[in-house]
Amino acid sequence: MKNLLLCLLCLTLIYSCSSNNPTHKNIPKALVFAVIPSDDYTGTIRHAEDICTYLEKKLNMKIILYKATDYTAVIEAMKSNKVQIAHFGPFSYVLANKKAGAESMVCVGEKTGVFHSYKSLILSNSNSKIKTLDDLKANSNNLTLSFVDPASTSGHLVPRAFLTSIGLDPESKFKQMIFATSHGASILTLISGKVDIAAAGDTYLQRLIVNGKVKQSDFSILWTSAPIPPDPICIQKDLDPGFKQKVKEAFLAISTEAPEIWKSYMRFEYTGDQNADTYSYMEASDSLYNSVRKIFDAIDYESLIKRK
Repeated sequence: MKNLLLCLLCLTLIYSCSSNNPTHKNIPKALVFAVIPSDDYTGTIRHAEDICTYLEKKLNMKIILYKATDYTAVIEAMKSNKVQIAHFGPFSYVLANKKAGAESMVCVGEKTGVFHSYKSLILSNSNSKIKTLDDLKANSNNLTLSFVDPASTSGHLVPRAFLTSIGLDPESKFKQMIFATSHGASILTLISGKVDIAAAGDTYLQRLIVNGKVKQSDFSILWTSAPIPPDPICIQKDLDPGFKQKVKEAFLAISTEAPEIWKSYMRFEYTGDQNADTYSYMEASDSLYNSVRKIFDAIDYESLIKRK
């Protein structure tokens, strides 16, 4: 009986020690970093590759760049453990947090310590008779509306919430609603006259103007949103805590340890922004995206995906 009790005690101690000090940590042999190429595919991939090169040296491990076609593909890849870190938009982060266990790590901030923000726009063609929101309300039944992607924050979620709040349900109050797949496509489709109204993010519009793709005089801004929290870099929740912290610190250090890579990326990401050189990564808590989460909770996202 004493021997049995002794054996049980030993097993308990062994189990306790192995639980508190696991020999196996969830650390991948290679880190897969997912990005969604923007309207400038070549530019996005070039800067993402530079960041991967920096991460390989900083973390002393192989970094694989995963080029996705849309946010849904990245979320599914993270859910199935094919991707460990990803660059999401605010809305797609909320989705990834819910569906794939994504955790926000860092986002772009300003030198004052304030998170960088951007805005959503609703635009009309300058040749159109639609110059104001009143014009939009009066003529919506005859107008075609372009959003960006179902999981886009500034190109869908925020402008949809606003239109709904003023009685313009996108599905029932417009002649037609489409998803253009990218911010640039939404804007250019508007300028070409293929749609009457378009939603897009202000940073994407600024890039098109600076690059000579469109002119300020090509469109009218019908509505501008309140500031939207910045895009987060996210990591899989189930990875080893110490490893996750190491990855976060690598991103936080990039502006000082790889300044040329960082400045080039910021000048591309925020084309035309005179303060681009002063931005850096800051820690991004999950609560930063509660305002986006609140809007998400008020819509039937799954039904929107079926309409895409």
